[in-house]
Amino acid sequence: MIPLTNPNKKSIKSIVDKSFDPISEKCCTQCGIKKPIIAKGLCSSCYSKQWLKDNPEKHELRKIKQKEKAREWKLKNPEKTQEYIKNWRINNPERYKELRKAQNLRYLERHPEKKAESLKNLNERINKLRTCNILKKHAEEMKDDPEHLSTKFLQKLIGINCKKTKRK
Repeated sequence: MIPLTNPNKKSIKSIVDKSFDPISEKCCTQCGIKKPIIAKGLCSSCYSKQWLKDNPEKHELRKIKQKEKAREWKLKNPEKTQEYIKNWRINNPERYKELRKAQNLRYLERHPEKKAESLKNLNERINKLRTCNILKKHAEEMKDDPEHLSTKFLQKLIGINCKKTKRK
């Protein structure tokens, strides 16, 4: 009779990942879920959380090193960085607007002298926009009456630039 397995070849048990040992799979003492135990009776996720609580200074050092590495990579790869940022802005327009708004608010909080200037500029823009909208409305009304002043003349008189509206 011919043996079913070749003794020279590796057995299936040796091929299977040795990191998973069904004997060490027990209930984690912290989360209570049956998972492989890493150390101190904890699964990997619970052990990581516990390590972070026990070693906050090492965690901070890790974060600082990661930021430095990221900064170095950005300096070495400016094209890839710009491409990534551009794609992210396109794919996340709402989040980008939120971040820009928060960034502007932080800037204004740090520079109170700029805040008054910014509010003044904002009010000027709002007033110009209102004026522009009024002019557009009157321009639509006056387009059939050549005796009235032209919209361009009114715009130059007030000193604003309106965007052209498409006529229907």
